[in-house]
Amino acid sequence: MKILFALFIFYSGIVSAQTLASGTPPVLFKEYLFDMLVSDFTDVAGYLDCSEDFGGVARCLDEIDFLEEKLALALRFNDKKLASVLLISEFDEKIYAKVFGALSKNFSLVMMRSKMDALDLIALEKKVPDRKAFAAKITEYETLHLRGGQLSYIFIEETPQALRKAQTAAGAEANAPEHARTVEMKAIESDGEAFLIVEFSLPRLNMKRMQDTMKNVKSEKF
Repeated sequence: MKILFALFIFYSGIVSAQTLASGTPPVLFKEYLFDMLVSDFTDVAGYLDCSEDFGGVARCLDEIDFLEEKLALALRFNDKKLASVLLISEFDEKIYAKVFGALSKNFSLVMMRSKMDALDLIALEKKVPDRKAFAAKITEYETLHLRGGQLSYIFIEETPQALRKAQTAAGAEANAPEHARTVEMKAIESDGEAFLIVEFSLPRLNMKRMQDTMKNVKSEKF
C-alpha cells in the first residue's frame, strides 16, 4: 500500500474551495450539508441510530454506493446538527486505491498521522526539496506506521498556490476558507480486523459553532 503516485499531484491537483450562494450550507459529502438537523434522518428513510458506536449522536446507513463500491455511511452530529460524514468499509486494496485516487483529484494531501506522531508534508517539502529524498521519507513513515496498525492521510480542500505559501499543514488548514473541507482517510487494524474510514469535516465551521455555543451560555453563579 504505497502512496508515491500521489506525490506527483501533491501540488498540482485540481483543487478549489467551495463557492457558495449566500446562506447556502456548505457540502460535507454529496447531498449531506453542514448543519442539517438530526431530525431529517429518520428510520423511515432507512437511517439507524448508531450513537452508541460513536460516543455521540450519530445516524448510519448500512450501505451506499461510492466509486462503484459498497460502503457504510455514518453521520455525526454536534448540538443536533450535522458535523461530519464518515465512509466505512473493511480494508480492501482496491477500495483504498479508488478512494485515495478520487480524493487526490479534489483535495491535497498535507499530512500523515499515526498513533504516536505526525508527518507534516508541507513542512517536510520545505526542509527536503529533493523529490527522491522527499518520497523516501514518506515511504519510510508509511511503512513503519502501517505495521503499527493505524495510519491516517489528511487532505484539505485548498489550492496548490495557497499550499505553496504555507509553512505547515496546520497553517494551511487555519488559513483555508472556512468552507474548505478536511478529509481524514484512516487505515486501521484492531483484533485481526482491518478497516478503511474516510471522514469529511469542516474544522473551521465546527470551531466557529463551538465558539458560538460558548458565547451563548447563560451566566451562572458558582
